[in-house]
Amino acid sequence: MEATCTTVTTNTCINFTKTDDPKNAPVKPVLHFYPGALCNSNVGRLILTGSDGKDKIPDKQPISACDTFKTATHELAHALGFMHEQSRWDRDQYLTVDLTKVDANMRYNYNKYEKEENDNYGKQYDFGGNMHYKDNDMAKGAGDIVMIAKNPAYQMSIGGAIGPVFGDVYEMNMQYKCYDRCSSSATKCLYEGKPNPNKCDECQCPSGFGGKDCSERQAPSHGLTCGDTLEAGADWTAVTRTAPSHGLTCGDTLEAGADWTAVTSMRTVGAGNTDISKINESDPYHCTWHITAPAGKVIEYLVNYVRWPGDAGDYFCKPKYCYFGGVKIKGLEQTWIPEGMKFCCKPQFNQTMTTASNLLVIQAYNSFYYTDFSVQYKLIYSRFYSFSYTLLVP
Repeated sequence: MEATCTTVTTNTCINFTKTDDPKNAPVKPVLHFYPGALCNSNVGRLILTGSDGKDKIPDKQPISACDTFKTATHELAHALGFMHEQSRWDRDQYLTVDLTKVDANMRYNYNKYEKEENDNYGKQYDFGGNMHYKDNDMAKGAGDIVMIAKNPAYQMSIGGAIGPVFGDVYEMNMQYKCYDRCSSSATKCLYEGKPNPNKCDECQCPSGFGGKDCSERQAPSHGLTCGDTLEAGADWTAVTRTAPSHGLTCGDTLEAGADWTAVTSMRTVGAGNTDISKINESDPYHCTWHITAPAGKVIEYLVNYVRWPGDAGDYFCKPKYCYFGGVKIKGLEQTWIPEGMKFCCKPQFNQTMTTASNLLVIQAYNSFYYTDFSVQYKLIYSRFYSFSYTLLVP
């Protein structure tokens, strides 16, 4: 619970003070975390109606946050006024929800809000946000799927977040006007980053980006030294890189060319841990690659494979949601705020996609052993690119 409150305080202007005397607390209601049978919280401030018919704010507002960082941050966000992502007014543009697969007593979790009561502050729908259910949550049967992505490539990206992501922080800061703290700051953030309300000269960046102004690749974790920035060419090409995070030495920025090229990483992104009892899914190893192309061109890409080292099967796919390891890719959309599309299953491989701009962001992550992967890319002309010239007639 303390880690949950610290995360919100670190990334927003919202502060929490611990109290052992809720009745005499200077501000009410006091958020009361308790170990309930279910994970739940009221959406927004709890207001009760007294016997006299008047509204009353109770001394304590209960939050049954269960016992994980993910669920605690999810339930705290509810208390702060945030509803489920799949309840957005525009969710039907991105999802098909099959309520016949949901127990009648739990269908309210899929109620859709009206546009007038749901402001997402311009953020595009985020399959990977912390407020999004997994595709089978509240399903009647073990094999039932409740939510189906309109773009099938996003199916593995539905839910499964390990905690708040940039989009969650962005909405919270917008809702509580935290960014107003930096209204007089000269800080300019690239790729839709925002000034940190607790340090206005630095930016909070969408995943895949880093540096004080979000102009760099997100740094690797856990000491890894991997990743790169590469330039795409006109043909499919193959480049092998060792992938970073947690002290790793991986990641790169690459330029796309006309030939197919492949970014390949083997036994690099991860700690090599095979003891499932030591997994820390809230702090995965990760490493980022940027693929660039000249202005007026976009990048075609496809995932060759994502796998456990030496695994000819589909290990990362089996727990669903690419939980233990996978690759997240950004570039398909015209916004950088939502989380990237997850890849870890064979049916996702060898499907050609095209970026919306001249940048492709690839982030490999792992919390169990290593994530090996290979992604091919090449540049092509954008069909939206135009040019003008003057014809001189002698």
